Amino acid sequence: MSPKIVLIDEKLEQIREGALSVFAEKGYYSSKMEDIARDAGMGKGTLYHYFKSKEEVFDFMVERFFSEYEGMFQTLEKMGLDEAVDFMVEAAFSLTEKEKRIIQLLLQVWGHAALEKQTKTKVLIQQVYAKYIEQFSGFIARVKKGEKNDYKALSRQIFAMLDGMMIQIFLYPETAGEKEEMKKAILKMIR
Repeated sequence: MSPKIVLIDEKLEQIREGALSVFAEKGYYSSKMEDIARDAGMGKGTLYHYFKSKEEVFDFMVERFFSEYEGMFQTLEKMGLDEAVDFMVEAAFSLTEKEKRIIQLLLQVWGHAALEKQTKTKVLIQQVYAKYIEQFSGFIARVKKGEKNDYKALSRQIFAMLDGMMIQIFLYPETAGEKEEMKKAILKMIR
């Protein structure tokens, strides 16, 4: 990797961290580009060199966040049902702890996006979920070996459970101990 690419990656990570801090402190909708620049340790002009708006900063953060978890479904393809459900539930619970700030930010934006028309962020989230649903329904079809069903609705229900559990962990941290119950519920749905 050339030094110029490394420098750009470092700047983007610096912006991501600054934006996460600002969004966590002020909320997405009350944050300004100047706040992000200050927290990222750079001038506004430098920030605008990389992003035209806080929406672009956020879209970059969402894209990077989801791209980090892209490989999860390739990993699932090599697993049996019990192992895959265990992996997914563990990943969701781990993600809630590891990426707490970005999950909190996504919750703010999901709520707002649901009320808005087709923003780029809303479309991006819809595309990512559609891809996840498609991949997971293919996994279920493989595991169910030949049963002819459309597993997209079941996949959506499972993802809704996982998303809901992440919200519950934020509201009621003691629910983080309910992993085994979640695994049993998902396995029961699939079987």
